[in-house]
Amino acid sequence: MTLPAFSIPAAVLQAASPLARVRGAEGGVELTWADGRQGRFSFLWLRDNCGCPECKHPQTLERIFDILSVPEDLEAAAEIDAEGLLALRWSHDGHLGEGHVSRYPGAWLLQHREETAEGAPEQAAGAPPPPRLWGRGLAAVPAFDYETVMGSESGLAGWLTALAETGLTVLTGAGTAAGTVARAAERVAYVRETNFGAVFDVISKPDPNSNAYTAIALKCHSDLPNWLTPPGVQFFHCLANEARGGDSIYVDGYAACETLRDEAPEAFELLSREPVTFRFRDDRDELAVRAPVVTLDAEGRPAILRFNFAIMDVAPGGLDRQKAFYAAYRKLAAIVRRPELELRLRLRPGDIAVVDNHRVLHGRDAFDPASGERRLQGCYVDREALFSRLAVLQRSAAQPATL
Repeated sequence: MTLPAFSIPAAVLQAASPLARVRGAEGGVELTWADGRQGRFSFLWLRDNCGCPECKHPQTLERIFDILSVPEDLEAAAEIDAEGLLALRWSHDGHLGEGHVSRYPGAWLLQHREETAEGAPEQAAGAPPPPRLWGRGLAAVPAFDYETVMGSESGLAGWLTALAETGLTVLTGAGTAAGTVARAAERVAYVRETNFGAVFDVISKPDPNSNAYTAIALKCHSDLPNWLTPPGVQFFHCLANEARGGDSIYVDGYAACETLRDEAPEAFELLSREPVTFRFRDDRDELAVRAPVVTLDAEGRPAILRFNFAIMDVAPGGLDRQKAFYAAYRKLAAIVRRPELELRLRLRPGDIAVVDNHRVLHGRDAFDPASGERRLQGCYVDREALFSRLAVLQRSAAQPATL
């Protein structure tokens, strides 16, 4: 499939109205759409994003144009052409010479316009759906039929959209064959191997190297915060669950963080700033990283939550820093434990719980291994791979862009 030079989400295409007017602005242009929306764009930004085959490779879609080939005070004559595109004829273009013309779809420009008093700009191409925060208000974990997801692109897209929005889903009817969890993960992308292997059994072991491999209760936590980038998506395939106890517990960590920000902003700020060491060690490995409990994205929203009592190493040194850290950390921990934020679920054989490990904390009740078998099989996929797969599915379903 030949990809369009300008990637435009289907929702933006459907909501876009035609370009109505263009006029000059200092160092750029101001556009008005037929529905009254407006946007301002600099000439250098527009020149850098020309989608023609001379400026963007037609197969790789990677940029060929060199920003240093044009002057900083670059100018262009602008018009809306007969096809409704913004057309710019460049002056002093060192890349292709004077008179090169670049054309841009109005819908693409609309999704990249600056934020105004009307609100945020349209969703960028390939961006995941915004998270839908939940507590016990999530009446039920979004469930999807395993065979439908494995055999249908629309079924796959529906499941991944829900996973991106809520961070927690269950695939049902997957059977209990060992290795199925890897096939489910590979429906998204490649399995990410860690020090626990590509696929691992979560059972009570006589010689555990992790609390997960015991029968004790596990407080809600994120997995592998001791990695520079913790695995993004975790799969738990229930092969057997006859033991007394062992019910699963989930908490939307983003919701917990936003609650902390509302109730104790100074604690939220400290946990997003103060680095802590997370460390795993056994006979073969010693894996450690130093990072804040809450890593924020470019917009200041929680992106990666590293919350794991078990493998958080020594907290910051010094009496004052220690007191401040533990005061903030305890506030977040108390919020995570609030019953209204917990969602409890007893996995049935054949269920695959899928969790956004950067966001959703998971735990379990203690169980009695003498009362029956409890065996989960797990694996990881990178979070970027989830969003990549979803973006490609959405792109395939979208109307192709004009250019």
